[in-house]
Amino acid sequence: MKFKFLKKEKNYIEIEVEDLDIGLLNSIKEKLLKDKDVEFTAVKRGHFLKDNHILYVRTTKKDALGLIKNAVEEFQKDLDKIESQLKK
Repeated sequence: MKFKFLKKEKNYIEIEVEDLDIGLLNSIKEKLLKDKDVEFTAVKRGHFLKDNHILYVRTTKKDALGLIKNAVEEFQKDLDKIESQLKK
């Protein structure tokens, strides 16, 4: 998995992600949409022969990269809950 910052500002970020399923990016996007400080977020599917996608995030005040990190941590907690339920 590779990350490339296409645009990085405090309140706006564009990250190109390679070798990561778009479903995972969409799950992160859904977590971001629940945050009141996120003004806009989207995932753009890359070329069908390449496995690259772009995540866009615009915030009102908070640091966009920080909110992405929080969303990834929340998503990881959800995965941990699922894993623990499957072990029962």
